[in-house]
Formats: sequence, C-alpha cells, structure tokens
Amino acid sequence: MTGATTGLSSRVSRAVRAELARRGKSGMDLIPILGLGRNAIYDRLNGKTALDAIELEKILTFLGITSLVIPALVLIIAPIALMIA
Repeated sequence: MTGATTGLSSRVSRAVRAELARRGKSGMDLIPILGLGRNAIYDRLNGKTALDAIELEKILTFLGITSLVIPALVLIIAPIALMIA
C-alpha cells in the first residue's frame, strides 16, 4: 500500500520507530533486514508507505520480539489490510 496510510498503519510505523529507538537502532539497521533502500525504509517508518506483514515480521524478529506476538499482529492487521485494499 502506497500513499497516505491508515491510522493503524501510522500507529504501527510509530511503534516500530519507538522500539528501534528503545533498542538503540535506527532505520538504517533495517536496510539489510528488509532488503530495501534508504528511501523505502524512510517511507515505511514515516507512514508514507505501509509496512506489510512480511516486513513487520522481519522487523519483529530482528528486534527479538517473541514469535507469539507475530501471529497475533497478523490476525489483527491482515483483515484490516484486506478491507482497505
């Protein structure tokens, strides 16, 4: 999803930025994790482009957030993504 993101997407982006900061990481640390360029990472972390479920899973794994959280987020985000797609 590109363009203006939804409220949920914006909240997810803010949460990812906050968690990166808490762990002393930056968006640049996500370049090899997501296989995206600097501008694409910037767009995702600033809400211009929504993070998809696969990208979010990679970020959560990189941050060491338990795998129990990942399925819960997918169950919440996937139906919403389908509704707005």
